Amino acid sequence: MNKKIFLFIVSLAILYFLFSQEYIYTFLVSNSGSGGYFSDWEAIVKAIECKSNLKNCEIINYGGIYLLLPYTDNFNYFYYKIVPVLFIILFIFYVIKIIELKNYKYYFLIFLLIFNPASI
Repeated sequence: MNKKIFLFIVSLAILYFLFSQEYIYTFLVSNSGSGGYFSDWEAIVKAIECKSNLKNCEIINYGGIYLLLPYTDNFNYFYYKIVPVLFIILFIFYVIKIIELKNYKYYFLIFLLIFNPASI
C-alpha cells in the first residue's frame, strides 16, 4: 500500500511540474478552440450553461450525464479550474488502485497510462 501512495504522490508531483512549467501547454495543447488547458471541458461547461438557461443547445458527444449538473455564474471558477483537476486526481488514483504492482512491468504500465498524451 505504501508503494501505491508513493506512486500517487510522485505522479501528481510530476504532473504539477509539467503543468507549472508549461511543458504540457507547449507540446500537447492544440491551437484549436480556446487554445488553453481543458478546452474540451469548456465545451461541456458551455453546454451545461446553455441547458440551464433553457436554450436550444448543441448536442455534446460526452454523454448527457454532465447536463444534469447545476449551473450559475457563481460556479464558473469551480467548473473551469477545480473540476478538471479533480478529474485528473481521480484518474490517477483509480489507475494506481486498480493495477496490482506485482513487478516493475506494472509500474511501467501505470506510468504509460498516466503520462500518455491522450490522457494528459
